[in-house]
Amino acid sequence: MFKYRFAPAIPLGFDPIICEYDKDHLHDPDNHTLDNVYAECFSGKKWCPLCGREQAATATGNDPCAACSAVNGTVAWIQRECLAIHREYEHLLAYEQRRPGQLDNFTYPRRQWMKALILRQQCKAAFIRMADVLRLEFPIGPPSFFRNVYELEFRTRNWNHCAFVFETVYGSLVFDPTGPQFGPSWPVVCMLREYRTRVDSLISFQPLGTHERKWETAFPSLVHGTNS
Repeated sequence: MFKYRFAPAIPLGFDPIICEYDKDHLHDPDNHTLDNVYAECFSGKKWCPLCGREQAATATGNDPCAACSAVNGTVAWIQRECLAIHREYEHLLAYEQRRPGQLDNFTYPRRQWMKALILRQQCKAAFIRMADVLRLEFPIGPPSFFRNVYELEFRTRNWNHCAFVFETVYGSLVFDPTGPQFGPSWPVVCMLREYRTRVDSLISFQPLGTHERKWETAFPSLVHGTNS
C-alpha cells in the first residue's frame, strides 16, 4: 500500500519527548491558530505544494509553481523525492486517523484544511518515523551529494515546530513534511536561506536520528515489542 517504510505510529501525549503542544495557544488570537489556517485554506487562493508560493487562480494547486518547475538537476530530484515522501506520509496519517480518502475526495480548499488537521502535532513524531526513510533515500557521504541531515527544532509564532535540514554540495535545503499544518502557504521544501525567516528562535539543531535514539532508550517496549 505504501512505498516508504515509516516507523510505527507514536501515541501522541504518551511521551513529553514527542508531545510538546501548548493547548493554551489554541485560541490565542496573537498566534497562528486553526482559525487563521482555516481562513487561508478557504481564501480562494492556490499555493505551490513545494514552496508555498501563491499561484495563479487558474492553477490546480497540485503541481509545483513555475519557479519550482524551473529548478533542474539534483535539487529538482530532491524536491520530487521530498514531495513524494510528504504526500505518502500524510496519506498514512489519514489512514491511521481513520480519515482515508479525505485528501483525495474533496475540493482544493477542503483538502488543504484536512491536510492541516491531519498533520497537526505530528512534526516531532516525524523525526522518529521518517529517520530510516531519509537514511535510505538520502544517504550521507561520498559518492552521495548529501553531507549531512539534521533535525531542526525551533519556535515560530509562539509554537514549537520541527523540520529536517539537508546539507548538500548544492547548498542547504529544508524538508518540512508537516509544515502545511500551518496552512498551504507554508513550504514543504525550500532553501534554508528562505526558510530562516520563519524561525523566531532556535531550540535545537541535531543530527538525524537524535530523537529516534531518545525514543528507543526511553520506551524500548514500544519500539522493540519487549516488556522491558
